[in-house]
Amino acid sequence: MAALASMARAVIVKNISELHLNALRYVRNAGGSPEVEWFDDDHDPIGPDLRRDLLEDKLITIQQDRFINADVIVLTVEGEKILIAADQSRSALP
Repeated sequence: MAALASMARAVIVKNISELHLNALRYVRNAGGSPEVEWFDDDHDPIGPDLRRDLLEDKLITIQQDRFINADVIVLTVEGEKILIAADQSRSALP
């Protein structure tokens, strides 16, 4: 059973590029809600395209943060699952 779960995690992680995975990690490591402008600047020149890919794959969402009056990026449940699977796959490596 554990081997099957491990294989499922590996398949999920293989279906996402390392670039997209690193972008998801960026969102998580930036406190879970970096401003869209920061994300785009830090991933220049492909920031808007990368963000669009993640939005289309439903791995992130854009929300209005009324406190700072800016749009922020938030991981979706699916985005969180991808990161958890990737972390578990990494920890399973020898």
